[in-house]
Amino acid sequence: VNDVAGDEFDKAIASFAVRAAASKMDRRASNLGVNATPTFIVNGRYKMLPQGFRDSDDFTADFTALASYLIEK
Repeated sequence: VNDVAGDEFDKAIASFAVRAAASKMDRRASNLGVNATPTFIVNGRYKMLPQGFRDSDDFTADFTALASYLIEK
């Protein structure tokens, strides 16, 4: 489908570099408390919780405004 032979894909996915990157990603997700997707972490410190915007008239604008605020903080 993506012009990659199956054996090449299998070799790459089992490589040390890919396994190390996946392990690092798993550790970071665990350390940040990510347990579902999408999870929005800003500056490695703030977890944005979409359910806090249930009563918002414009979720996208409000969520974006919060992200901008946290980036500047």
